[in-house]
Amino acid sequence: MYFKKIVKIFSVLFLLSVLFLINQTTTPVFASQANYDLEIIQPRPNLDTTNRFYKAYPGLEYNVRLAVIGGVYPFYHELT
Repeated sequence: MYFKKIVKIFSVLFLLSVLFLINQTTTPVFASQANYDLEIIQPRPNLDTTNRFYKAYPGLEYNVRLAVIGGVYPFYHELT
């Protein structure tokens, strides 16, 4: 009696796992398919010299957080 319950539970779990795997292989992944152009939000181009991005003291490192939208995975960043 106890053995039959265990066999029934494992058979149901096996069928559910097979159905899950079939669903995962046939469903397209939409989250990684968005191909937007890379757009730099901050710092914006053509800023005047009164902006804080131009106020770095010579000889000291000035870290600035960049803000971008879009791009395609794997992300590759290069500063020019």
